[in-house]
Amino acid sequence: MSDESSARRTRPLLLLVVSVIFIAVLGWHYLCHLHLETKLETSTNEFLHAYLEGATATVSVHPLTNLVSIQVEYPVRARDEFSRAIVNTLGEYVGRKLEPEIERALATAARADTDFYAMAVPYHVSIDVTDVRVGFFRIVQDVQKELVRLGYDIGEADGINGARTKWAIAHVQTQLRRAQDGQASPELLSVLRDSKPAPPSRSLEPTREH
Repeated sequence: MSDESSARRTRPLLLLVVSVIFIAVLGWHYLCHLHLETKLETSTNEFLHAYLEGATATVSVHPLTNLVSIQVEYPVRARDEFSRAIVNTLGEYVGRKLEPEIERALATAARADTDFYAMAVPYHVSIDVTDVRVGFFRIVQDVQKELVRLGYDIGEADGINGARTKWAIAHVQTQLRRAQDGQASPELLSVLRDSKPAPPSRSLEPTREH
């Protein structure tokens, strides 16, 4: 009888220990997950900006299933068949090469961080490449018109978020104390229409084309 009584007293303690260990493992995994999500999105966008002008990526990582979803958007004009071909080719490339490479890199990172949860539930990467709606060009063009109105020398308002446009947007974002990503957006357009950020002196402006 004493053995049964001792076992009954031990079970809650074992359950508590197991629960604490499980919560600790999940907690550490969640911290690793937050760092991973931010780092992966930054590195993915750096890669895209270096090789594919105008493309942007949004990364989300599910903390329990470890499904890594990377949404890549590439601006395409309505009848720009060449750009659409780029999107199709890129989609095929990421499915065959990038997805497994990123999965291997994440598995290595999990071992380096001693992330036991990620070792037990490996990361699975899904990359979706799509063209951006035609309206994106309208937004960029409207932002460019506002920049020109405010005195920024970015060249023609052609709807392409090129180097000079990005530089001008980043300058405005600095003045408005916003994140400096150099990207046109409906929110930025609204801010430009309601505010008067001063352009820099011409001597400080970049010489590259917009």
